[in-house]
Amino acid sequence: GHLFILGQESSAERTQSESVRTYLFLTRSSQEFLDDGFKWRKYGQQAVKEQDYPRKYYKCAHKGCPVQKRTERSSYDPSVVMTTYIGTHTHPS
Repeated sequence: GHLFILGQESSAERTQSESVRTYLFLTRSSQEFLDDGFKWRKYGQQAVKEQDYPRKYYKCAHKGCPVQKRTERSSYDPSVVMTTYIGTHTHPS
């Protein structure tokens, strides 16, 4: 199972009506990349300060879809994968 958290994020360049939906899933798993039904292209990886596991960055592989995904292990419980989705898919899975 997983815990589902919904939030919204905005920046100085965006107005409130243009805010980007952000979804965070916490999943207990030995695998870091979980199948969510979409195809992803990895575009980066970054060491996270004082953590043993890197943060990985993905973009949706569907042409023109703006969704991004980040995955990393929890610093409190390494058996938990934190997956953050930024944006809303413009197509079905």
